[in-house]
Amino acid sequence: MALDPLMRTRPEVAAEILLALLIEDEPKEEYSSSRLREHLGLEYDGGDSYPTAFWKSRFFSFLQMAPDIALRTLIQLVDFCTEQWVQERARQGEEKPPKTTISMRDGTEKTFFGNWKVFDWTQENSHFAGQLHSALNALERWLTLQLDQGADVEPMLKRILHESSSIAFLGLLVNIAKYRPSWLSDTLMPLLSSQDLYWLDLGRVRNSNWRFDAMTWIRSGEKIFEFAKEWTLAPYRQQTFRQVVGSLIPEDKVLAAFVRGIVEKWEKPADRKAAIEFGILCAELDPANYRSSINPETRLGEVEFDYSDELKAEIDEYNQSTVSQRQSVLIAPQCDRILQVAGKLSDDDAQKLSDFLDRAISEPSDEEKENERNKVALAATLATCANDWLRSKPDIYERVTSIIKETIKTVGDSSEGIRQRSIANMSGQLKFAAYGVMHLWLNAPEQAEEWEPYVLRLMTSGDDWAVAVLGTLAYRHRTKLGPRWWRLLQLGTLWSALAMMTPDYGDAPSTEIHWQRWLRWIRARKIAGTLSDRSSVNLVGVWRRLERLQRDRWRRAYAAEDKPWARNPDERSSRSLDTGFLDSLFGWLLAEDSTAQGESLEEQRQVVLELWSYEAQYCAEHRHEDGEYDLAYQFGYNVIFKMASLAAIVPAEHAPEIWRRVLSLGPDAHSIVDHFIAVWFLQPNQGCEPKAFCARWREMLEFALGAKWTEARRWFYGEQMLRRLLGFGSELMLSKIPDVGAVILSMRDIYKAWADAHLPREEENIAEFSYFLASDAGAPLRIDGIQWIAGALRDEASTRRWRRNGTGDSLVNLLDTALTKDTTELSKNREAREAVLAIAACLANRHIDAALTLQERIKLLR
Repeated sequence: MALDPLMRTRPEVAAEILLALLIEDEPKEEYSSSRLREHLGLEYDGGDSYPTAFWKSRFFSFLQMAPDIALRTLIQLVDFCTEQWVQERARQGEEKPPKTTISMRDGTEKTFFGNWKVFDWTQENSHFAGQLHSALNALERWLTLQLDQGADVEPMLKRILHESSSIAFLGLLVNIAKYRPSWLSDTLMPLLSSQDLYWLDLGRVRNSNWRFDAMTWIRSGEKIFEFAKEWTLAPYRQQTFRQVVGSLIPEDKVLAAFVRGIVEKWEKPADRKAAIEFGILCAELDPANYRSSINPETRLGEVEFDYSDELKAEIDEYNQSTVSQRQSVLIAPQCDRILQVAGKLSDDDAQKLSDFLDRAISEPSDEEKENERNKVALAATLATCANDWLRSKPDIYERVTSIIKETIKTVGDSSEGIRQRSIANMSGQLKFAAYGVMHLWLNAPEQAEEWEPYVLRLMTSGDDWAVAVLGTLAYRHRTKLGPRWWRLLQLGTLWSALAMMTPDYGDAPSTEIHWQRWLRWIRARKIAGTLSDRSSVNLVGVWRRLERLQRDRWRRAYAAEDKPWARNPDERSSRSLDTGFLDSLFGWLLAEDSTAQGESLEEQRQVVLELWSYEAQYCAEHRHEDGEYDLAYQFGYNVIFKMASLAAIVPAEHAPEIWRRVLSLGPDAHSIVDHFIAVWFLQPNQGCEPKAFCARWREMLEFALGAKWTEARRWFYGEQMLRRLLGFGSELMLSKIPDVGAVILSMRDIYKAWADAHLPREEENIAEFSYFLASDAGAPLRIDGIQWIAGALRDEASTRRWRRNGTGDSLVNLLDTALTKDTTELSKNREAREAVLAIAACLANRHIDAALTLQERIKLLR
């Protein structure tokens, strides 16, 4: 529905239509809603408004055409969503919704509903309420533009304060106050009266950098990326409200007096820490703490701030009283940093850690979990980083090893015990124990057999952190381990199957007995003394055995139940291996950067291909009903990520084996292929050799163009995959390649072949190719590309299928870029000028507003 004409001619009607489009048509009460996705009564827009941006909302143009009606409509929308939010909280058992009260200038008080999350609506990103956030974002942007132009926005600000009841508007007005602080002395002075706003804004600013989703924005092209970044991370949004108010207090006596009177009415918290933080805020808002002086060197006036002596003393006293508590909290994180660096401790540092350990044993803290974590962290750090010193202190060595052993013994021997232990171990004791046991196993050959059972007990503990440490340290020391390294991975693969055989609710008691026997069996295996190599790691073979065991269990249960509604085991799909465990065990491979060389690189390549063989086989056998398949778990995407990075750095003869295994899956696996391509274009920024990257990229394009992706049932996904592989949407990443212009020109034949075959048949090809040509990366092909597009638009079928507004925008952007940057070339090239004119004429026929302006600019080229 075309709303823009209605906004100009009949704004009241446009407002009703806009609300009807945004508000859910047939709302349903959702009892399962979580607070991470609160039901706000809005229609789902397919995620088109993610991430938040003012230009994604119709309200941005509505505010420019009919500001009064647009603001009234926006207040209605936000208040409606806030009411839905309040009702949702009530359904979840909250009796009184959070609210904030401010003192208006006429002496009355006004209440606004919402918590920190509602306060953030203007800057929040959401897949489900994106239109709400973009609408508020549009209002903020429109107000800042009005202020820049010197327009009178006071009536608008007053309306927001008096007519709205959502704290989301207070969050927006706080941003306006930070953009133009002078308004705090007048219309926005009520914002100063609420203590809540200072704290809510402080939290928002601290998390502001996380608001910018760079990975999503980069897909929109370099210009949009930079524009969105500049707006989302605007400098005024990075300031805190208390900083802005503090800068005004020394200069504005009226504002300072108002703030001082308000602060005197605030209630001091009872909690000691909160009371000190409250005192710091009050001090920053107290004019008495600001001193004016003249800088003797610059002769300019300066303002200095300092806390009162009484507050300083209170802060110092609190810090002194909490030294031991803060030290206790910091012990584990500091040990973690030492262990990750794996440095060697001096004898003095080792003695200090030992003293801390004695204190943790003799003077335990009130928090039992924290105390246990600290003991194991200190013991593991001594065992790992002070081995020689520890060996010279038999009594301390005995204490350290005893702590590590006792911690590992807490791992359960039943399925329920392992499940409960993994849940209870969130504080990380087993992770620290893994550091200690691995180094004791590696560095004490005479005791290696003693420590082997502890290694396997940790591997089968159900704790992913501990498993990640085992896998990483084993990889680091694989040369010393020799065949034991491959044996460890082999046993880990077996456990990834056994973990999936854990008895389910309702299984016969004998199932748990059998499972515990398997658990004892795997924990009793020997690591040393076995002839193991890379062939020992066979995920597909282990998975096939898991399938058989699962199906046998289902058949026994089916036969024993004899119930007509029981599910036939032959119709059930087998489970995968425990991919969460595999992700941890192979974390050294999947999370490590691409810096491996020589034998290490070849080893990584072989293991990755083994992991992918399993993933590809599993996905192929577990397709959706329509034949499409996807990677079911994050582990598969991590493997794809590593394959893309390895494809850029392995020797040239091995690269095709990697990328062909993915690209050959075709459109049925479009999400997998798209992920691989997205990661592939990250490689120029990861230090790979540019010449090798470009050569392999060309090979991949030649393969894709001949793969007939667009002739299958999912031809539209094939078109999308080709666009991604051509670099459309990855222009900023391509710009990292040295002399990218020469690279793109060298592949002109590839782009030409694609354009001839694919531009006329799909509108999105025209749109994305236009954005590519308008970028710096696509600039070398811009003149040729314009002529190819003009040729495609002459095709009647192509023009008839043109149905998306974004196509016109992309072509306008391309012509504007060409007329700005390629004026000389267009003046000389008649065919290119005619192509530009033909595209502009096509835009005019489509009633694109900018077409006439473009035609006038084109005439100047003649």
